[in-house]
Amino acid sequence: MLIPRDLLGAVAIQGLGAAATFATGVAIALWQGPEAQGRYGLLRTTADLVLALALFGLPQAMVCAINQHGISPASLQRLNLRYAAVLLTIAGLGCLLLAASGAALLPSWLGGALALMALLVGSIGWVLQGLLRVFALCRGSATLFAWTSVTPALTLLCGVLLLLSVASQRYELALAASGLASALLTVWTLQRLRRQPAWSQGAPATWRGLLGESGHAFAQTATLALQAWITLILMRWHGASVAEVGCFMLAAYVYQAFALPTSFVAPLLFARISAAMGEGRLYATTRIIARLFGLSVVAAGVALAAVPIVVPAWFGPGYAATVPAAMVLAVSGPLLVLNRLGVSVLFGQGRFRLASVHALLCAMAVPGGLWLAWVVGAVDVATGAAAAWLGAEVVGVVMLAWCWKGRPMPHDKGDERWREA
Repeated sequence: MLIPRDLLGAVAIQGLGAAATFATGVAIALWQGPEAQGRYGLLRTTADLVLALALFGLPQAMVCAINQHGISPASLQRLNLRYAAVLLTIAGLGCLLLAASGAALLPSWLGGALALMALLVGSIGWVLQGLLRVFALCRGSATLFAWTSVTPALTLLCGVLLLLSVASQRYELALAASGLASALLTVWTLQRLRRQPAWSQGAPATWRGLLGESGHAFAQTATLALQAWITLILMRWHGASVAEVGCFMLAAYVYQAFALPTSFVAPLLFARISAAMGEGRLYATTRIIARLFGLSVVAAGVALAAVPIVVPAWFGPGYAATVPAAMVLAVSGPLLVLNRLGVSVLFGQGRFRLASVHALLCAMAVPGGLWLAWVVGAVDVATGAAAAWLGAEVVGVVMLAWCWKGRPMPHDKGDERWREA
């Protein structure tokens, strides 16, 4: 098979996560309208940004530590617990400061200090889940990793549906419940991995080694989180209403239809390439990426045909601005697949600096594209934001094309960082 059978099974399981994410957005759009969709989008992108900043690229660094440097999972778990204690302390102090100050400077869409506290709780829960699922990826199976990966989306859907049943828009409560439930479920799932003999085998981990490799991964993940958050904040700064933000967020679910499945496949691909590199061999990726790119092109064609029919029929005239923005984002879908998978290959091969350059270029393209769209003024604010995202994907693909033309790109050397002082 061009795509390994267990990889296909993991993608099928994680498709539940993509479906749950889509169902969450559709439910809010249908029952509570564009303004509620806009507030949910602002809250969710803020939580995703906190998650990316707090993880600091550590999951990718831990994969390299286990697969390429022979680091013991048990020692990494001990570092995780210390890091989690630091994060919980910082979050607790932040909540106390917010409670004392009243957070008068917070934007109106956030809902006050209590809402921000709930958002922090959910984000920290997702951080713990993101750190722990690395062990399922490296010492478990693709199926176990898939199940641990879909828990945030499934639990968030349950929380949002419960809120919708009582006509509430306190989405921060659903985010907090999802973060806590995801962390607890992941801990429970991974208990059996600790009984494996290989759990304690390997060299001890050091913060120097982890941080030496996490910085480049952090640049990539932070850029992806910033792309959505900065887009929405700049839209609000430009004068867009929360309802207009909601129209763009509904269109962004077309983008997520490509991003979520790819985000599930990319860590598996990265782990296999990394493990092969650690054994002194190569892992063939060209056919896998080509097949997935072909599937994404078909999906983009379906989206382009379906969006002009489905959006007006399901959501009504209040989401008219969603149609052109969603069609632009559908075009960007196959490029997104190439970018996410291509960056995973770079990480797996140890080309961390190159991945950081890729992230920087894409980050610069988004605000630049927004500015250009607003200066031209030929499209509405939602379509302009979608065009900026398309431009960022084009920039990323051009960068990857340059990488694969045989340019000399030595692998980063990091073994010495793992040696005890």
